Amino acid sequence: PGTTALIINAAAENDWIVRLGLPDVDWVRIKPGDKAVITTDAHRHQLMEGQVTLIGEGADPMSGLYTVEVKVNPAGARLASGLVARVEIIPSEAQPLRSIPIEALV
Repeated sequence: PGTTALIINAAAENDWIVRLGLPDVDWVRIKPGDKAVITTDAHRHQLMEGQVTLIGEGADPMSGLYTVEVKVNPAGARLASGLVARVEIIPSEAQPLRSIPIEALV
């Protein structure tokens, strides 16, 4: 509680980075260059594209999460430091999943 989960900051015009934390089960699935879809509370109905640019190698000792940076293409949206965003990262490699029919569960 009270720990920052997501930070948005800019170094130059249209050079926006979203920094977020991922648990280890998601961290192992992504690679630099993977695509991302970003939405902000300020622009609820506008999807922005992004790309994973940095994947941290060590977990934060306080949260246990791995830092990941996603470069955002704002597509004309006006962004500011401190906006709340949601990021969906689309891994470049598909992971096969097993399925169990609902009837098989007791």
